Amino acid sequence: MSTNKNILINDFLNFLNNAINYLNKWFDFSDLNWLKQVKCVNLSSELKYSELLNLISELKLENKLFLNMNELYDECNRINEMLPLLKEPNSNSCNKWQIFLQHQVTVRENERNKCRLELIKYELIITLNAKETCTEIYDTFLKDEKLLKAAKKIM
Repeated sequence: MSTNKNILINDFLNFLNNAINYLNKWFDFSDLNWLKQVKCVNLSSELKYSELLNLISELKLENKLFLNMNELYDECNRINEMLPLLKEPNSNSCNKWQIFLQHQVTVRENERNKCRLELIKYELIITLNAKETCTEIYDTFLKDEKLLKAAKKIM
């Protein structure tokens, strides 16, 4: 029995060595490989904003993604808030996606419900300058296609 065990162990070690040699032959594991930069988004540890910026720079995505850096920073923080939920030991892949998507929906709803300074400013301008009632203004806005298209772009 002991010899069979030793044979199995040696076979397994040979398999591992062959696999490692194959990977080293065909893949670049150096620090220069672009995949090394992607490691920062593996969600096994806290996502650092500076590493995310480096990744975007290394992959030359600045002009392709049209990122708002403030929103990117907020998103980075939201992901870090979610990490403990994603690392629960009994959580499978399906549960992790469900947690992630529920969190994203909640965050988006909360952001949509926040009063932005711009929104308050425009509400004051309309309220102070309008001669019509709110209902009349609302009906007028619904009929103005240009205004509706512009509002959809903002949201």
